[in-house]
Amino acid sequence: MIHPKDELLNKYIDNELDSNELNELNQLILEKPEISDELRSMKIVENTLKEIEIISAPEGITSKIMDVINRSTKTIRKKVPYLFYSVVTFFSIGILGLVGYAASLSRGESTAITETINEASKLIPKENKIIDNSIGFLSAIFSSKDIYYIGIVLTLLLLISAYILIDSHKQIKNKIEHFS
Repeated sequence: MIHPKDELLNKYIDNELDSNELNELNQLILEKPEISDELRSMKIVENTLKEIEIISAPEGITSKIMDVINRSTKTIRKKVPYLFYSVVTFFSIGILGLVGYAASLSRGESTAITETINEASKLIPKENKIIDNSIGFLSAIFSSKDIYYIGIVLTLLLLISAYILIDSHKQIKNKIEHFS
């Protein structure tokens, strides 16, 4: 915001004051004598600026500067997030291993788990019906082949959602790089 006093001083330096404004400036100088010092300083700056020799820029300087800038910019190679890719690969291999193991169990090799659960249930006293019923329930679940198919489907859904997540991450990253 320009102060009215500063506006009057600038107009005085530029010889743009009318008589009313000149009277107002004289009144300000009478009230505040430091304004006359400021006015003298502004006149010195104005005269100094008038004495400075104006040197024009050479022809085509802008294009020359832009050529130097364009030549000096180096192509930045994208950094590959090896850690991210290795973690995703590790988990993908692990999930595929679990799917393969579940598929091998669904072919009739699940009797070992069922036998282990049955042996554990024999060791628990029969007075405790809740534990006996829950172990029987777990044994029934793990002896069923349907649970393995459900596990396979859930694992595949997990893999698909991981792929979608990674792909959306790449798209967002590309959009951010495009704007910066």
